[in-house]
Amino acid sequence: MNSTSKPNIAILLGDPSGVGPELACRLLNDSIIKEANIIVIGEKSILEDGERVSKVKTNLTTVKNF
Repeated sequence: MNSTSKPNIAILLGDPSGVGPELACRLLNDSIIKEANIIVIGEKSILEDGERVSKVKTNLTTVKNF
């Protein structure tokens, strides 16, 4: 890896009824996204629930197939 490339990090949202989705939303802030390419794996509705609980908007690009 050269000094200009960012590492790729995949995050699983975790248990939708647990602390996983809201914790993931809190961790996905601008300073993290500037340092790494983040791939969130999970259902969009679970991420949206995490945003609502954590009161953090992630503003991520979503894809249907990866």
